[in-house]
Amino acid sequence: MDKEQLIEKKNPKEIIQAELLIEDGKLDDALTLLKNYEQKEGLNHYDKASCHLLQYQILFWQG
Repeated sequence: MDKEQLIEKKNPKEIIQAELLIEDGKLDDALTLLKNYEQKEGLNHYDKASCHLLQYQILFWQG
């Protein structure tokens, strides 16, 4: 998925950045970004679910 397609999804910039880091193989950096993003107040349920889904995928890939 290229950068333009990710931006069209209307995801928060942190989710987009994490997806790009994942594509680059920087799983630890993406996980750190998502953990920091998760601590923000005022996230809606969709954003929280997207964050958790990416975190779970990374943890699964890392074994």
